[in-house]
Amino acid sequence: MEKTILCKCCNTESIIIENSLFFPEEKKADNIICPICKNTILTLYTDGWVFVQTKEDYLFELKIEEQKNNIKYVEELV
Repeated sequence: MEKTILCKCCNTESIIIENSLFFPEEKKADNIICPICKNTILTLYTDGWVFVQTKEDYLFELKIEEQKNNIKYVEELV
């Protein structure tokens, strides 16, 4: 699951990516912390793990991954 949320303290948009386990377990409460101001922005119940980053950082990483896919390797050039 991927979700965008806005921090009420610093107005930073964050992307929350939840990765559930392959087999369901008991869900536990995880406090989602703003990466900028360290304020709790959400409590999420999950049986997996959560990855949080600013929207700006998330988009930057997507751009890097796209560029990596476009790299021409020596074998492809020959």
